[in-house]
Amino acid sequence: MIEGGANYGKAKLTKNDILNNENILGYYISGIPKYKLTNRFTLQSEFQYSVEGFGLGDGYSPHPIDQKHNLHYIRIKPELELGIMGPFSVIGGLNYGYLAFATIQNGNSSSKVSKGTYDNDDLGILAGFNIALYKFNIAFKYNYGVASIFDLNLTDIQGSDLGQVKAKNRFLQVGVGYRIDFKI
Repeated sequence: MIEGGANYGKAKLTKNDILNNENILGYYISGIPKYKLTNRFTLQSEFQYSVEGFGLGDGYSPHPIDQKHNLHYIRIKPELELGIMGPFSVIGGLNYGYLAFATIQNGNSSSKVSKGTYDNDDLGILAGFNIALYKFNIAFKYNYGVASIFDLNLTDIQGSDLGQVKAKNRFLQVGVGYRIDFKI
């Protein structure tokens, strides 16, 4: 199956009351081979290119998002699909992502982020559901990040330590797919 759609989410910041962190809209495209195990269970391996990220502001400026951080991931998602009733099924699995590159957007200018700013690896738990109609598929998936994608030590204007901020990816994916049948 070939699938594509929108990502809506952010990197959830922990231990933070200074930085404003906003959801952004991204996109994804996937190739999903499926292996039917039984009448109701299907094993699938989703291979995905995904643009995710978050908007970041300082909490003092009049605009809610000062910077847009775009994270470009190559994702591998081993998933198990359980057919519930008719065209409806639920999905669960892991979501591993490798950060290919990252950019920061300030207004109309964009710059690449140096390697090491974000962790290369991302790990999350995936849950969602599918609606299969003929050869078409509508997917709703949520990724709950369990690994931190960056650690940041915050200081105030005087240089006093305000603590460490960690971020974990959290996003919703909504997509449409088309099934291509192969007989082996």
